[in-house]
Amino acid sequence: MREPVTRPRPVREQLPSGGPELLTLLARLLRRPRRGDRRLPLLWLVRPTGDGAIAALLRRFAARRAGRRVPHAVLDLAGRPAGDDVAAVLRELHRQLSVEAFGAPRLRFRHYPLADWLMHQTLAVDLDAADSGRAALVRRLRDWRGRRAGDDPQVGGDSGLGTAVHLLLWLLWRAVPSVVFRIAVSGRVPLVGRQYRWFMRQQYLAPRQSVTFLGFAERLTAGWRDGEHPAQVEKLLLHAFLEDLRLAYRRRFWRPGDWRRTAYPMLVLDGARPDNVGHTLVRLVDEVRNETGRNDPLLVVAVAADPPPEPAAARPLTQAEEAYEEWVEALPENRRLRRPGAWLMLLAADDRDVDVPVGGVPPALVAPDPPWWARRFLPAAVALALVAGLGVWAHGRWAPDCRPWPADRVSVRLVGGECVGYSDTAGQVFNSEPGQDRLRAVQRRIFAQNRAAEEVWRRSEHRRPYLTLVYLGSLTGNRTRADEESYVSEREELEGMATAQYALLQESAAADDAALLHIVVANAGRQMRHAGEAVRMLEGLARDDPTVLGVVGMVDSRASTAAALRELNRVGLPVLAPPCRPTGWTPTPASTWPCPRPTGIRSRWSRRTPGRCCACGRRTSTGPPARAAR
Repeated sequence: MREPVTRPRPVREQLPSGGPELLTLLARLLRRPRRGDRRLPLLWLVRPTGDGAIAALLRRFAARRAGRRVPHAVLDLAGRPAGDDVAAVLRELHRQLSVEAFGAPRLRFRHYPLADWLMHQTLAVDLDAADSGRAALVRRLRDWRGRRAGDDPQVGGDSGLGTAVHLLLWLLWRAVPSVVFRIAVSGRVPLVGRQYRWFMRQQYLAPRQSVTFLGFAERLTAGWRDGEHPAQVEKLLLHAFLEDLRLAYRRRFWRPGDWRRTAYPMLVLDGARPDNVGHTLVRLVDEVRNETGRNDPLLVVAVAADPPPEPAAARPLTQAEEAYEEWVEALPENRRLRRPGAWLMLLAADDRDVDVPVGGVPPALVAPDPPWWARRFLPAAVALALVAGLGVWAHGRWAPDCRPWPADRVSVRLVGGECVGYSDTAGQVFNSEPGQDRLRAVQRRIFAQNRAAEEVWRRSEHRRPYLTLVYLGSLTGNRTRADEESYVSEREELEGMATAQYALLQESAAADDAALLHIVVANAGRQMRHAGEAVRMLEGLARDDPTVLGVVGMVDSRASTAAALRELNRVGLPVLAPPCRPTGWTPTPASTWPCPRPTGIRSRWSRRTPGRCCACGRRTSTGPPARAAR
């Protein structure tokens, strides 16, 4: 016989009257909108005397989840010393909010720690220029660790080297930081010293009367601030604290990390009274918001047994949503008129408890997940995709023996497995195949003489004629054996150019007006098949370098060569090709050539393909010229 299965009854949780409505309102207020920001009220919750259920409810629901939680700080004012002031409360609030314990990057403060640190400094009132309070303040501001000039590194020895090293270390350790600090603290250089510049532009304690930040900082130190209004000092501290929160919650499209803050921070003041620091802090937040006209992302919840002295109509806690809507409608006018308690929203709770089933309890106060494009994995994924795309792009254009050289005039790319482009430096030498040592050697010789020609031209202060010629030919192609030499004609042509270049260098040593030759080696690929790509690269070289005189080479009679000749003619680069007439043949006069000659190009008859024009490769109607009589 089967035993009856007993199902557990749903557990009911006791909440204060209006607790679910309060938690629903807090979840709505703390959830940051995707666009823009909402104005957060100063919630003053009036609880029955001796009843701590409201504060316990806020503590429990704010700290329930272990993942992404709402940044919050809880201050039990009843357990704090009676002499606590606003500065001490802000110090504790800063300590609780700056820890990294909410599943998100911690809040960083820049202005408030500086203002609080200045208030703890004690300066001598002595006006001696050698040891004045201003000089001590400058030293402490420059290095918060208080390192003095006596701690400078010492270098022994009376030699000149020891003195130079000591001077260098002094510049590194003292002079450079001092100059940077002086520039930053002046506030006159953009993007440097923003926090110092902010103190001089805010409105409390009349900073313009101090002229410089150092004078204003001196007024905040112990003893010197005795002549300042205490309320103004407290407002300055609070304004700096709220400014840090504003900066932490600003959104910039170029920083995805700013969009990960999806919940506003919350401050719970338990045990606030109209005569203690809790009410003073709430009143100062209200006044700073009215006087500065700026919003801040801090939600203040004060739990008290008595209502505040500011005139405000209390609404039952069960009507929290309706009370918030009314407060939003009345805020613009109250803010414009700067009425006391314009940001205050008063809710009252009774002493009744209600049983709420598990499904009816609002969830814990948690921070929503950030948008997908602000997740932590996205920057890594984007960087990985960029690196992969760059690798794919570079793999299709570069190779270990074909890569651009940023320091010199090198423009190459991998086309069809061949390194096409031009170079004038040994950083890029064409044809790395075995057996082509002599071809690579003559290229390196030309590139070395290029550096020598540039040095001679530089020493002459650019007075000597300086010309650049581009050799364009087929420097790569079919693979050969290690004991077989190919590209003999190209190698001999380069050797001839290297010889002419060397002769001009020797001549320039004795004649001031002798020309200097700079040679750029360009590769158009096997059988000039990539000549068009090489010409497009040379077009940019001719546009940027006015010393380029023309192009030599172009010995292959092919259709790609003819297309390259037409492109060079369009660019405006003249071409000088060596003659290729066969032995015993006499070319006809230019007036009887059957193929029109492009401007700036010298035609010739081809030995390998008689009857074809070397300029365009087309077959002529008259055939090759007659053989000359012997």
